[in-house]
Amino acid sequence: MPNEAELSLAHGKAAGKLDNLMSKLRIRDLALLKEIAITGSLTDLAKKMEVSQPAISRMLHEIEVLFGMKLFQRIQSVGVVPTQAGKIVLSRAEILLADVESLSSDLDAFENGRGGHLRLGLIPFISDQFSQRLILCLLSDQYRMSISIHEGSTDQLISLMQSAKLDAVIGRSNAAFESANLAQEKIFTQKGCLIVHPDNEIAKNGKINWEKLRNYTWLLPPRNSPTRLAISELFASKGVAPPAAVIETSSARTIHALVSARPNMVGVLPSDIGRDLESWGGVFSCLFPSTFYMPTVSVIYPVKNRNLSSVRGLRGALKDLLSKGMLLVN
Repeated sequence: MPNEAELSLAHGKAAGKLDNLMSKLRIRDLALLKEIAITGSLTDLAKKMEVSQPAISRMLHEIEVLFGMKLFQRIQSVGVVPTQAGKIVLSRAEILLADVESLSSDLDAFENGRGGHLRLGLIPFISDQFSQRLILCLLSDQYRMSISIHEGSTDQLISLMQSAKLDAVIGRSNAAFESANLAQEKIFTQKGCLIVHPDNEIAKNGKINWEKLRNYTWLLPPRNSPTRLAISELFASKGVAPPAAVIETSSARTIHALVSARPNMVGVLPSDIGRDLESWGGVFSCLFPSTFYMPTVSVIYPVKNRNLSSVRGLRGALKDLLSKGMLLVN
């Protein structure tokens, strides 16, 4: 075990490195590291930046001196690649650069008379009515926010948020998120429905057993997504193996296009979205053999971001709309 003197020396070195980084490291240094990793060639990056290759090499060397370690290495036939230390620095640099971009958006919003900028992730299976009411509330004089909206599955959006590229996500709750220091606040719950072709016997008879149901050709959400896990648990609770996904998709449009063309295909959607698809023609929405509730739709955000103006504004708008009964889903 290290003695007290050795521990003190190690602590002093760590503190010295931190002081060095805090006083000398610049945002543009992190941006340069990111560009080197993307380009994989100091020569190509020099051409892109319209500077000499030795100038890029010198800038990289100065940054590596600040960190006290090599961040990139040259591998023949591959190019310039991050070292293990470089990968650690780059992962943090991505988050810091995303935060700087977010700060810039907030300042732009302020200069244009807005209350802040919200980078919001939305899952696809949310009604147009919900999105419309929420966005109009955020744009109202009470909140005066500008908004960037990104669509994707819950898992995809959570990954973006953990990389500081989103402020908050409206997606499906998952108990695993709590261990990742993510807050989850319930908005509403949706009943699930089956989407089938009008010639499918489910549409014609309205009844089917679980074993026969699982043998259809299924379009399901991505593996390990909250909804996919809930569907697997539902079938398991009936003593039947979960259906296999021939196609994995979170797109209502894709589900409609394929189910309307193939009578043996079955998709799963929230009931309110299923009714919308019915109005397009070519598909029929019907209930599961027993009631199936999809995982709760919640606003999800990093606990550390609770007091960000963008997150406060989003939570306030949702609270206002819920208190007025304007986000209820049937």
